[in-house]
Amino acid sequence: MKARTIRRALLLSLLICGWLVTSQLPAANPKTDSTEPDYSAELPRIAPKSPEESLKSMRLKAGFHAEIVAAEPLIRSPMAMDFDEFGRAFVVELPEYNQYGSLKPHGKGAIKRLEDTDGDGRFDKATVYVDDLNYPTAVACWDGGILVGVAPDILFCKDTDGDGRADVRRTHFTGFGQDKAGEGMLNSFRWRIDNRFHIPTGLDGGEIVAAQSSEATKTKPINVRGQHLLLEPRGMTIEATSGGGQHGMSLDDWNLRGFVCGNSEPVHLLMYDGRYLARNPYLQAPAAAINIAPEGKFTKLMRLSEVEPWRVLRTRLRKAGAIPGSDEGGTASGFFTGATGITVYRGDAWPSEFRGQLFVGEVANNLVYRARLEPNGVGMTAHRADPDAEFLASTDNWFRPVQFANAPDGTLYVLDMYRELIEGAAFLAPQILKHMDASAGADKGRIFRIAPDGFQFKPASRLGDLPTVELVRLFEHPNAWHRDTASRLIYQRQDRVAVAPLRQLAATSPSPLARVMALYSLQGLSALEPSSIVTALKDPEPKVREHALRLAESFADQADVREAVLPLADDSDQRVRYQAAFTLGAFSGDEAARALGKLAARDGADSWMQLAILSSVGQRRGEFLALLLQDREIRKTPHGRAMLGAVASQIGAANVKNDFALFLRQLDMLSSDAADKSLAEELVKNLVSKQPSVRELLSGATGGKAKEIIAAMIRDARAAASDEQKSPTERATAVRTLATAN
Repeated sequence: MKARTIRRALLLSLLICGWLVTSQLPAANPKTDSTEPDYSAELPRIAPKSPEESLKSMRLKAGFHAEIVAAEPLIRSPMAMDFDEFGRAFVVELPEYNQYGSLKPHGKGAIKRLEDTDGDGRFDKATVYVDDLNYPTAVACWDGGILVGVAPDILFCKDTDGDGRADVRRTHFTGFGQDKAGEGMLNSFRWRIDNRFHIPTGLDGGEIVAAQSSEATKTKPINVRGQHLLLEPRGMTIEATSGGGQHGMSLDDWNLRGFVCGNSEPVHLLMYDGRYLARNPYLQAPAAAINIAPEGKFTKLMRLSEVEPWRVLRTRLRKAGAIPGSDEGGTASGFFTGATGITVYRGDAWPSEFRGQLFVGEVANNLVYRARLEPNGVGMTAHRADPDAEFLASTDNWFRPVQFANAPDGTLYVLDMYRELIEGAAFLAPQILKHMDASAGADKGRIFRIAPDGFQFKPASRLGDLPTVELVRLFEHPNAWHRDTASRLIYQRQDRVAVAPLRQLAATSPSPLARVMALYSLQGLSALEPSSIVTALKDPEPKVREHALRLAESFADQADVREAVLPLADDSDQRVRYQAAFTLGAFSGDEAARALGKLAARDGADSWMQLAILSSVGQRRGEFLALLLQDREIRKTPHGRAMLGAVASQIGAANVKNDFALFLRQLDMLSSDAADKSLAEELVKNLVSKQPSVRELLSGATGGKAKEIIAAMIRDARAAASDEQKSPTERATAVRTLATAN
């Protein structure tokens, strides 16, 4: 009874306390009691323009003009496009962009097929080819249908009954990452001359698997974080390659260089194919995608549109610390913050000096940036091409150039998503976002043709109707769409009638690019012969030799191919030598090792060449180390010592006894001068730093320099570690040495 009374008293006390506390709290009335400032007066809405008005708002480089190719209501929110063999455009519609930040639903994404039925150069018919897509971001034509990137999947969709709508819809791969803002997913599917699609995976990565694999055929997932994929469409197989960038990827005519862009850096170059590095698991490599724009994220832009009020307000609030985020130097615009859709112009309608130049959409600044490329060692530098004004800039704030396409007519098409807000709503402070409609413009969208003045439009050729032999001739066509489509159709058809004309083209075409494309098509038909490779390895055009080296890797067991490959380690062209350094990893034997040594002596000072050489060391680590140590000149150079140290580290990590024994023998052959003594110490440190078992083997050596070096290292390190006269850095180094030797 007493306990019950106590509990009642306690409960009553709690209730009274709760009433007293809550009675002191203010009533929840956001209209009258909120202390948050009202920014509505600073955030006026910007009205959209009609397609024709927006066209008039553009300022282009002298000699060029824009034309409307498609606009709402025919399309909405265009995100990506590809052309089939009949010149029809398949356009990704993405009304879902920023829909999560809006109260107005706009439906799911779709792929529309656009046709120009009257041949006037403007699409006039749209058919919904595929709908009910949850955030599609990429499309590519294949085998009478389309591949669709719609994270987490890659689909194949095809119309088999002729009604214009896909009745086949298969998921082939799954596992691609997704993000709420929708700006980092897979994108920009591109056909390559080696008969595969290049699939950039954006920032979201993923663990990719075949969607329809059984337990018996299931393979290990491919992690694509920071990597791209190569998709072979006939067998529907994939493998990882080097990647990077956010949204946009383009290849040059030769497919030797891939370009991507980041949000704030307009041009990155993919420096190597990651498949080469995968051969050597002990090789540490830098990221493949490197910035090649001299000013990088500090590249100044010449914007014509008024800065949106929300950008001005956000910068002010960030600068004051009222909301999180960088104030970006206190400037609301005029720099890259929305670089996207990087594309190499590869058409034939523009003046020839524009071929091979880069175009990047800057959606936040309503403009298109142009860069010209210059060789820089084995890489490139992308310089601003327009010093006084952007190639294309608009005064229309809604102009959002998200992607580009090299068109059948030889011009460049610009996909304008046309939105009031292109910033991901997830990145806007709530006190700003609540005054905006994040998805305004989801029902709009335009595609523009950028053409030189005097351009006369001609309807696209119906390449799908051509016999295979005529497709082969198109490899000499000056327009990329013709060449790429012909390449894809030849691989698609697998028509053996193409073999003879392809061999003829590879041997005699006056176009070096056509010669290379013929070789890859022969490979795709399983008809490439070693003799064709040998001829190409001796071609006067360096880019042909570069491709021939890649193709030679499949013929590494052929003596005549080997004999033609080895001299290219001493080629006059550095890019050829760079490829040779990678390719030699496919060839075994002392001659290949000596060729790598020759490359190390000539080009080892270049860090990218050094990477390529080390990728090819593979199982011949000990032999390659011995080869380098026998060259006194290499031992003297900083790059030679760095390469020797890298190989010693690989030997330590691999922990192969034969390599270890070879290492000890070579160490004993070094001279006793100060430089060689220092080098020997460095090599031992690199070797033993990798794992305890190596240290045990080394400390168990019965004699020679290795044992002497370890004893001296320990003695000197003990002295240095306890010497108060030494600097902190020197003492820390000594402690690390002791840890290594123990």
